[in-house]
Amino acid sequence: MEDMAESLLFSQDVHIPLTHMFLPLNFNNMFMFSEIWIGKEFEISEKDKKNKQIYVQTYKVFITFDIQNVGYFETTLVLKESRLSLDIYVPNSLTGTIETIKNDLNKILSKNNLSVSSLNVNESIRKRRFSEVFSNLSERKSGVDVTI
Repeated sequence: MEDMAESLLFSQDVHIPLTHMFLPLNFNNMFMFSEIWIGKEFEISEKDKKNKQIYVQTYKVFITFDIQNVGYFETTLVLKESRLSLDIYVPNSLTGTIETIKNDLNKILSKNNLSVSSLNVNESIRKRRFSEVFSNLSERKSGVDVTI
């Protein structure tokens, strides 16, 4: 329980500059296991009138969840300059309802006054690793080279 509490309080690892949380959930007697990876980047947007570079804060969230008897889902959210981009991958069993899912998500997002730049819903063909989604991460060296 202590490890779970620490994870929920956004414990970060110096080797992976992301916030990572595990969320085991039970909803309507269905067990769901979820992982959330949150990353923050600063990108150069443009230069202002004084030729100074302007940095834009970008957040990227990668959420995976596996619902018992339903399947594996993945979601990537990117928030940049108050614009949200969503990529959602659903299990094969829900491919017939992709348009319904997309329409329902559009209704929920517009109801909550969220500005969406793109919304994609596709079939999940394979599980992606967080390193594929956060491809800009560089692995930090954690050892000392003692070779002569």
